[in-house]
Amino acid sequence: MVSTRSIYRTPAELVRAFLEQPLPKEIYQLSRFEKVDAPWGPPPHGSSPVEYAAAWARGYDGGPIRGAFRWLGQQGLEACLQYLPRNQRGRGRVPKRALIEEFDELPESERVASYSLRHGAALHDIQELLFGFAEIWAELDKTRPDTWAIDELIEILAARNNRGRSMEAVPATFVFLWGSSDEVYHARQLSKAERILVHGLKEVMPGQF
Repeated sequence: MVSTRSIYRTPAELVRAFLEQPLPKEIYQLSRFEKVDAPWGPPPHGSSPVEYAAAWARGYDGGPIRGAFRWLGQQGLEACLQYLPRNQRGRGRVPKRALIEEFDELPESERVASYSLRHGAALHDIQELLFGFAEIWAELDKTRPDTWAIDELIEILAARNNRGRSMEAVPATFVFLWGSSDEVYHARQLSKAERILVHGLKEVMPGQF
């Protein structure tokens, strides 16, 4: 596998390449698909909601995960925040980030793409992820993604539920955004989302937990 810098000189060039349809031929030189073990596989059969939520926090979105997020979107923000201890319901200190008007210029976009490449994601999955990411960024009035919190995740789920729109891109966008960062703020948002997700999973998974 060659490095991204040897093909695309700037992060924006890499993101623009993924947004092309069809994908440009040279981008296939970056693929590590089937050469590494991606961390976002499903948990073992019979796993608990806690184990499924932990799998989502590593990037897995199949099985009951989608149903649980759909259920959370039906509940709305206020109800979902009740699943957190009182001291975790605030946003915490939001990172200061300058506004950027072009999606391909966002450092977050390149970070998510590079993170996915390093972990062996299929190129078409990365492309789908970035298209969903761009759509959510536009819905949130182009605020910098690194300032997003659990509030935005639930609000987007609720808004899409009310409009009967697909929610699949939402949890994927947020988990890869937060998971590709080493900031404490993002680790806290991921932990909160995982904790809330457990409640949704308990509602949609069979059995008593």
